[in-house]
Amino acid sequence: MDLDTLIACIQRNYYLLLSAMIAAICMIASWLYLLRQNYKKNEIEKTDEDTPKFSEEDKQVDCILKNEIDKVKIAEDMYQRIQRKVKSTRLQTADIEKEMTEDERLEERTVKQKQLQDIFQLMNEKKEVFGIQSLEDMKSQMSLYEGNI
Repeated sequence: MDLDTLIACIQRNYYLLLSAMIAAICMIASWLYLLRQNYKKNEIEKTDEDTPKFSEEDKQVDCILKNEIDKVKIAEDMYQRIQRKVKSTRLQTADIEKEMTEDERLEERTVKQKQLQDIFQLMNEKKEVFGIQSLEDMKSQMSLYEGNI
């Protein structure tokens, strides 16, 4: 066997070996691809199984709860707006009272006292409904709502 024949034989075997290696790599790559696809499919199925199934009743309850939460948020917002309005009104009232003369303040107190007496008289006529025993009881209850009666 001469040298050229030996080199040709090695080259053929080399190409054959190289082709076999490429085929093996392709097979391994396709096998890994299939494994990966199967794994993804199983993960999707597991996710679907793990996801809780809600009945129509559960969905209705959830909807009702969301509506109630929205109502509470609206009520809280209204409460805060009312508080801001009351605060600003009290500040405006304080500003007006600062600008009043002593005669105007005296007249204001007189009118307020007259109104309280009229209210007490009406409430006194229906004691069983209101439970007010005296003008002082009424003033103490009203002072809870207004700072300066």
